[in-house]
Amino acid sequence: MNIDKNLTAKLAYTANSTNSVNGGMTEMNMKSTKKENHYVVDMKMPGITPQGLNVEINNDLVLLFLNVDQNGDEFNNYLLTYFRVPYDVNIDQIEADLRGNHLVITMPFDELNDGYSRIVNVKH
Repeated sequence: MNIDKNLTAKLAYTANSTNSVNGGMTEMNMKSTKKENHYVVDMKMPGITPQGLNVEINNDLVLLFLNVDQNGDEFNNYLLTYFRVPYDVNIDQIEADLRGNHLVITMPFDELNDGYSRIVNVKH
């Protein structure tokens, strides 16, 4: 049986990074707060630099990736976590800011989306 040493190293690095970022083998510490005109998501991320982190929006998901420098000019991205964007958020206005060892994501409300709801009668 052949074991790819590169793959083994990448898996070990991912486990180590995830362990460090998560503060152990637990889920990432994430706190979500609803403010007057926006949501704030605060995540503890010790040892992460802005260059080492990608925040991407894909449809209704916010994805956080760890960038790992492989050979000076080549990066591998490892998914750290993801969460759904609430329906009442203006996706174009989402911002991320690294404050010390905390990543703070601000998600402003979409003024046009006021939370439409109605009762649907069931026909029989």
